[in-house]
Amino acid sequence: MTKLITRYKLTDAHNRTYGDTQWGPGVTHTALGTGDLCTAGWIHVYTNPLLAVLLDSIHGDFLKGKGAHLWVCHVSGAHCDDHGSKEGWQSVTTVKRIALPRLSRGARIRFVILCVWPNYSKKAWRSWARGWLSGRERSRKAAVKAIEAVEKAADRAAWAAWAARAARAAWAAWAARAARAARAAVEAARAAVEPACVMLASLPCSRAALEADKPINLIALARKAVRDEAAYQARRKEQRA
Repeated sequence: MTKLITRYKLTDAHNRTYGDTQWGPGVTHTALGTGDLCTAGWIHVYTNPLLAVLLDSIHGDFLKGKGAHLWVCHVSGAHCDDHGSKEGWQSVTTVKRIALPRLSRGARIRFVILCVWPNYSKKAWRSWARGWLSGRERSRKAAVKAIEAVEKAADRAAWAAWAARAARAAWAAWAARAARAARAAVEAARAAVEPACVMLASLPCSRAALEADKPINLIALARKAVRDEAAYQARRKEQRA
């Protein structure tokens, strides 16, 4: 008996994905199972519900609207993998809907920092990241200073492309409005309350980060981000009591 392989898939509120592909309980779709991952040759899924939520903004972007659905699915046939960020399978069957993980903004930011950390060594950013993770320094002023340091160190052309990707990847509403221009994304980040790291939000899924010498385990980091941020907030609550 063939063992069922379980994965997770996001759809819009009408249980549809790209190209108005309709999903539902027991619905199966197949693809050729050839070509690059980001083509019609594969059906995209996630290995973990947390990753579906954390990485959606740079993939399907279903969560930007209201009523996105998360499905448990069974997969089979040929498959490929984008360094842990998502998978492509030849055949996918949606089985049942499950609740979307509810993630705090702090957990999302912590996830970004943990992903970027192994492959990004700029001193100013690391200093800021340490302060943010510990809770010692989460001010807007510190975030802006970190952004400026990263911007200064980056090549102008590379920074423009990077900022544009970050605007796509950001989960806050202002990022979508800033997506038309890389410079607008920089200004939006400076105006935001917490995110020097939002300007780095595309890095966990970028080719450079995922293919670096130090590979990252996205599922483990997602779980750690949620766990550690919950513990941090619990400590803060105790201190205020």
